[in-house]
Amino acid sequence: MAALTVAVTQTHYINQKFAEYKVHRLIKSSQNRTRTTLGRLSNAPYAVFQPGELDSDTLGKAQLALLAIRGSGEAKFLQTHIDIGTQNWVKASETLTDLSSGSADYRILNDLGVVLLQFAEQDALNYFKA
Repeated sequence: MAALTVAVTQTHYINQKFAEYKVHRLIKSSQNRTRTTLGRLSNAPYAVFQPGELDSDTLGKAQLALLAIRGSGEAKFLQTHIDIGTQNWVKASETLTDLSSGSADYRILNDLGVVLLQFAEQDALNYFKA
């Protein structure tokens, strides 16, 4: 009976981790094709900066896969990468600011800096915030 309980509990954990892996893989695939930000996101491969080109098909698949993940910090972080990929800078900035207040994770701080660079043309102070 205990083995069955462990198996059921672990199945949920494994499904959660696989869904996170799938979303991460789709986002990375999108970032491999083109970079839509002035800065380079954390753990992102190098790609040529090509403003305006969005990989909406891959990001749409990532958004659907993200629905399988419950509201964890990692799910919010992955959502910010989808927001960045779709150039939803305001939402990405708000979420990353919230995440950075509770964590000193270098990925969150780096990506927040990248998003703030996108606002630098509107307000030069963002160069210093980044």
